[in-house]
Amino acid sequence: MRKTTLNRTTIAVVAALVVAAVTLGVMRNMMVAGRDADVYHDHDADNRRVAPGTALFNEKGCAGCHFTDSTEAGTGPGLKGLFDRETLPSSGRRTTIDNVREQLIDPYRNMPPFADRLTEEEIDRIISYLKAL
Repeated sequence: MRKTTLNRTTIAVVAALVVAAVTLGVMRNMMVAGRDADVYHDHDADNRRVAPGTALFNEKGCAGCHFTDSTEAGTGPGLKGLFDRETLPSSGRRTTIDNVREQLIDPYRNMPPFADRLTEEEIDRIISYLKAL
């Protein structure tokens, strides 16, 4: 077997490369963590904004007929991604805040009206929740 020795220059170069790689990795992780913190911060704000709508959606019985985690129909159409669709599932109306509001107040087909059960503020909360799905 042959015995090899490393000279000081080789050791210094290898050490510098290791330090550089570790430093770049730490800096990258810090940048990603900072970016993710901004995203999570916005996400938390959105959650606080839609939480009242989530509670209303459940309290008023909407969850009994509509899935929020799927586009599949229950008794009523699934609402996941509702505001990403061009049209509302049952009525075929364009998906706009005004048309969703109208659907809650004077529904199309078999959905019961909520005009007498929801205030304007509550309708706004539910719409905020639906936009977040």
